[in-house]
Amino acid sequence: MKHQVFVLDDELEVCELITEICELQDFEANYSISSADFRQQLQTHLQIDIIFLDLNMPGKDGIEIIRELADMEYPGHVILMSGFDDSVLSTAGELAAEFGLKILPSIHKPFTIETVFNVLSQFKEQNKNSNKSQIKANNPNTGFSCDNIQRWLENDHVIMHFQPQIEMATNNVIGLEALVRLQDDDGITIYPGDFIPTVEANGLNNLLLSKVVEAVCRDYETHCAFLNYLNISINVSALDLNQLTFPDELYNRIAKSKLKSSQITIEITESKAIDQLRTGLDILARLRLKGFHLSIDDFGTGEAVLGHIRQMPYNELKIDKSFIDHVTSNQRTYSLTKDLINMAQHLGLKIVAEGIEDLDTSNALKDMGCEIAQGYYYAKPMPINQLISWIQNR
Repeated sequence: MKHQVFVLDDELEVCELITEICELQDFEANYSISSADFRQQLQTHLQIDIIFLDLNMPGKDGIEIIRELADMEYPGHVILMSGFDDSVLSTAGELAAEFGLKILPSIHKPFTIETVFNVLSQFKEQNKNSNKSQIKANNPNTGFSCDNIQRWLENDHVIMHFQPQIEMATNNVIGLEALVRLQDDDGITIYPGDFIPTVEANGLNNLLLSKVVEAVCRDYETHCAFLNYLNISINVSALDLNQLTFPDELYNRIAKSKLKSSQITIEITESKAIDQLRTGLDILARLRLKGFHLSIDDFGTGEAVLGHIRQMPYNELKIDKSFIDHVTSNQRTYSLTKDLINMAQHLGLKIVAEGIEDLDTSNALKDMGCEIAQGYYYAKPMPINQLISWIQNR
């Protein structure tokens, strides 16, 4: 069945153009130039997957429509459009997200055909990637219980995927982020969003970290001829910041392998590190003393203040994908990202931008002074054997 699109815009030409583009992309589209009876119009069609919504509608504006969609618990995606400046689109997008609506990239008028094509393509990609997890979640015979997850961890059903990190000045691979997956009893890959909440809610985070470190060390030792010059980033649960023995335990695990602590960067989400400030300072300082590098992961999304960032002994700042996605389309985001990079440089931190998906974004970040890039534009996360082939081909 084709995906359904509804276009709400008071300009007939815009409605017809977007409808034609949708049909070329194999969507089925309808439109209206009036928002007065929007709710009724929406209910006359089949389930709508995407709504193109012009904010500057007469009678009932786009913000009122956003409220209606939230009241209706609309499950599809929304693409906001406006001829106003980017700040209006940005604020409306934040409001819609706060209401729980699914937001695709906004479109600034006047727009090009390519812009609409790109947004629709992004929807298709998101829909494809979510199908497996949706099927899994909706199947009553497949549940990721605590017992199952613990058994998979204890029986080494742990697989590491590695995403390359690229030095922007040279285009060389200088690091990898280690990303954990599990395999269920049928060999189906389970992604972190489907098991991390259960892990943390049931005190399995230390077991998970132990298995992750074992798997990283094992992959490294098998392929150290190709990896011996690379840094490896490992995500650590904030719950481990409560354990004063954590630095010693991690160091001892690494010391049993060919890896050195100086090759390991510990990524900690900024807001979670702040939650455990006193104990966290103790642990982070001792990690640095043992040679590990520390990264502020997802910077810009939490509740950190500069005073706390100043106190913590980080080496690296990782700019969150929510900034990176809008660097080339939103002037405010561009300016904020540039300021974040300048701040990191003044603090002597390395700067990593994650989630880069196109050349324009990569070039913009490079011009701002970003040092290290990570994202699908360069390479997706991949198993170790595929990674080695990718490195050899480069």
